[in-house]
Amino acid sequence: MGHCSSITSSTRRTGFGFLHDKVKPQVVHRDIRASNVLLDEEFGAHLIGVGLSKFVPWEVMHERTVMAGGTHGYLAPEFVYRNELTTKSDVYSFGVLLLEIVSGRRPAQAVDSVGWQSIFEWATPLVQSHRYLELLDPLISSSSSQIPEAGVIQKVVDLVYSCTQHVPSMRPRMSHVVHQLQQLAQPPIVK
Repeated sequence: MGHCSSITSSTRRTGFGFLHDKVKPQVVHRDIRASNVLLDEEFGAHLIGVGLSKFVPWEVMHERTVMAGGTHGYLAPEFVYRNELTTKSDVYSFGVLLLEIVSGRRPAQAVDSVGWQSIFEWATPLVQSHRYLELLDPLISSSSSQIPEAGVIQKVVDLVYSCTQHVPSMRPRMSHVVHQLQQLAQPPIVK
């Protein structure tokens, strides 16, 4: 597993919540992005780079985080502008990752007419006009499997925007994010 976190099967789905709420002192991952999450054969997620978060000096981690390709779109505003990094910074990055998973888009993409466009510049007009199905990754939309309902997509997107609030104290704890995602994964109770 190399630098993968050693998270037990009972906490596998709550890896970031585990790092933030169960480990003392708290561990801030500092580099949450798609390439730092690996999937196993059962699509279980495993974090990589967690060991680096705790043991690499701040200056080296800062340089590694800023210089890593594609990482900039995941970085919380307080880190970009003030070099402040907390568990709430991880929550922000996770929100970006969640929108990336839903949409199939990178955090920043080249667009012919405007140069670079952030995932939020693309998504926000769709969210404001309640066009949630248009947020879905085209591979999901075109697949023969069941497409999620617009209400479920809306709840995930609401969670994304909650995680990516500009003010860190307004973002939820990772344990709350995990709980919300687990609730969405539960099949509805039919009476």
